[in-house]
Amino acid sequence: MKEEFIAFLEKHGVLEKFKTDLQKVPSREANFDVYINHSLDDYDYINRAFTWYETPEKHRFWSNLHMLWHKEVNKKNN
Repeated sequence: MKEEFIAFLEKHGVLEKFKTDLQKVPSREANFDVYINHSLDDYDYINRAFTWYETPEKHRFWSNLHMLWHKEVNKKNN
């Protein structure tokens, strides 16, 4: 599912935004590749990455993408 997630971010033009926001998390020493490889739940790639309202894009932006990602995961699992 990792490749699908990267493709999803690219499709929506947010791969670099996601990487940038992920790197801004003070307690996170991992880069994008480490984060993706250590995430346990495909559903939560976006949800657990960072606090949405602390990003330039804000909560609504990431929440909408999170819901779209859930739809993609559900399609793959059904």
